[in-house]
Amino acid sequence: MEESYVSGLTNTETNLHLSLDRQVLVHQRQLIILRKEYMSIPSLYTPAEVADYLHVSRGTIYSILSRGEISSLKIGRNRRFTAEQVREYIKKRGDVLVTEIE
Repeated sequence: MEESYVSGLTNTETNLHLSLDRQVLVHQRQLIILRKEYMSIPSLYTPAEVADYLHVSRGTIYSILSRGEISSLKIGRNRRFTAEQVREYIKKRGDVLVTEIE
């Protein structure tokens, strides 16, 4: 019988065990990378932050929301916006020109 580095296992079994351990470590590293990619979720912005960005009032943002012109996320009782949602709204409203009042 072959000598073993791990009590009760042959060298072949020990090598297989070590090989499996390495594979498990590789898979664990891959899972960590996947979790990091999954966790790189977009930043969320409050209605006040979006209002500041668009140079309108917070009330205007809620009016736009109620008309369904912009989508948002509801987290508990709060509304939040992703940058993509704001970009989509701007893209949809791209044909609207703002002119100075004379």
